Formats: sequence, C-alpha cells, structure tokens
Amino acid sequence: MAETKTSGLAYQAVKQYKGLKMYTDALSNAVRRLNYMTKEELAKEGIALGDKVNAQAVWDYANKLAEKALAGVNFDPKDPRFRNNYNEIRSIVKQFASTPDLVEALLASYIRTSTSYIDEKVVLPFQATKTGESKPQLHLVATAAGVEDEFRKVIDDINEPTDAGTVAGQIAPQLRERVFRGVATSTIGGLEKKVIPKM
Repeated sequence: MAETKTSGLAYQAVKQYKGLKMYTDALSNAVRRLNYMTKEELAKEGIALGDKVNAQAVWDYANKLAEKALAGVNFDPKDPRFRNNYNEIRSIVKQFASTPDLVEALLASYIRTSTSYIDEKVVLPFQATKTGESKPQLHLVATAAGVEDEFRKVIDDINEPTDAGTVAGQIAPQLRERVFRGVATSTIGGLEKKVIPKM
C-alpha cells in the first residue's frame, strides 16, 4: 500500500529537525572560520577593509555559506526563508564590529531564523490535516519527543485541526531537542524507527 501524505507527518517532523541539525552544524563550522581568516582573506571577500566591516558583504558571505550548508542537507539552497534579514545583520555588524562576538551573533541570528522556519514547517501540516488523521501522528510525535504521558489526554481531546497545530507547536521544542541529541550522539536511527510510516 502506498504511503499517504498524512501517514508520514511524524516522520516528516523528525526528518525536518534532523536536516536542521545537520544544516546548523555545517553552518556553524563555516561561519566560525571567519574568526581565523586573515585580513587579506576578509578583504578579498569584501568583508573588511582595515577596521571597517561591510555589513552588505557580511550578509552576502553568510548567505553564500548558508546556501552551501543547505545543499548538503536536502533543503532548497535558494529558499530565502533560511536567509536572515539584512537589517538584522547590519545591526549585528554595527554593534559588534570587528570583535569575535560578531561571528557568534551572526551565527545565532541564522540559526534562530532557520529554527523558526522549520518549526513552522513541522506545525503547519497538522493544521492542514483532518483531526482523525493527525491525532495518531501527534501521538507518534509525542512518543518520539519523550512526552507521550504528558500529552496523551491533550491529544485525545483535540477536536479540530487548529488545535492539532497548537499541540504540535507545544511538542515541537522537545522533539527538536530529542532529534538534535540523536544526531549528535548517532542514535537518530532509533528515534526515526519510532515514527516510520506503516506501509
């Protein structure tokens, strides 16, 4: 029997967070290299001339690094929702200038943006699915997140898709944390098995 779209909501949620962890790890490694670039290398990228840091060049460079990191994780490298707002990057550059904190603030900003976007991608399908189909998937998500006892009754009491989306949003941080830990400790396979759609 072919897998239906709704039968894999829990699996898709885990898969999205697995990709996010892999992306943020790759991006972290790439962005932190800025701390070790020479003045000549920074100037070549247009990021710094002397002590002046060019916000537009930092933004362009970060977007280029993000695209490379996304390409290896099965996300669309050209998806603008992974890029950060230029005004925020300009503000970070203005605030931190040529300090090592610039790199960490830049990285935190990109990670926050991508996490927010993936959280939304995880929750929205539950709001767009019939309640009877989404509830079993929410139970799987709660099990994978390690909060099945806490959320069992809440999920059982759901009456409409909006409620399912709300509950998915409440579980999402714990699921994200579990998936991130699973990727970091190479135990993600066990977590994925809990949510693999039944054929």
